[in-house]
Amino acid sequence: MASSESTTTVSWPDAGTAVALDRAALGQGEVTTTVRVDAAALLPLGDLLVAGDAERDRVVVLDAQGKPTGVAAACTDPAGGIVTRVGAVVGCADGAVLVTAEDAPGEDATPTAEHLAAPADLPRATAFANRTGRPTVAALAGDTGAWLLDTRERTWEHVPTDRPLVAVTAVDDTDEHVVALDADGRVRVLSGTDRTAVTTEPLVPAGSVPALQVDAQRAYLADPGDRVVHEVDFADDARLARSIAVPVRPDVMAEVGR
Repeated sequence: MASSESTTTVSWPDAGTAVALDRAALGQGEVTTTVRVDAAALLPLGDLLVAGDAERDRVVVLDAQGKPTGVAAACTDPAGGIVTRVGAVVGCADGAVLVTAEDAPGEDATPTAEHLAAPADLPRATAFANRTGRPTVAALAGDTGAWLLDTRERTWEHVPTDRPLVAVTAVDDTDEHVVALDADGRVRVLSGTDRTAVTTEPLVPAGSVPALQVDAQRAYLADPGDRVVHEVDFADDARLARSIAVPVRPDVMAEVGR
């Protein structure tokens, strides 16, 4: 799921279908579908839509009505996507496609799609996460660690870890914090250009994959079984700041009002 000011998109990769919804209508409690396409991923980019076409191994740029704009790029087995401050990213078997759209004075946005090849012989990125709106995104690299993709610099970095990760997200701050959850249920914080690591004690059951989110100061890890959300100060040696009891299972989590 991804949103712009006017559109929210939802994709069902296993079914190969995706929809664009009117965000204003959603705010009023109404579900209004504006576009339905066959796609493994669908992302809003201003007034445009970016679709991962798995059948034709490509990423295509559509207008607001779902019609092709003529802009496309090759992308073998598209999967996963995210919108950053720079543009829309769709994962490919050998990297990703980045779609950007810039406005010229007095003209509509002109989209550009470019392929960003990742280093070979490592597991591909299939899902991306970051602090909302930031240019750098993180993704799992199989059981070898994490990927970092800087969409502004168009560069990939593989970050190896000594334990497999089950979730990872990029804070993309001045200390280059990366927050992850390892297979033992511990929050792991990597920082600096040398990716120095600190960890918490296990906070959730080993092997679980609960919701993990970050803002500019803290990381939030849900524990649905215990109905708790753990708040971790990633800039203070992964200090557990507090554990917040909630009245329902936090299977899905969103931060608001900060």
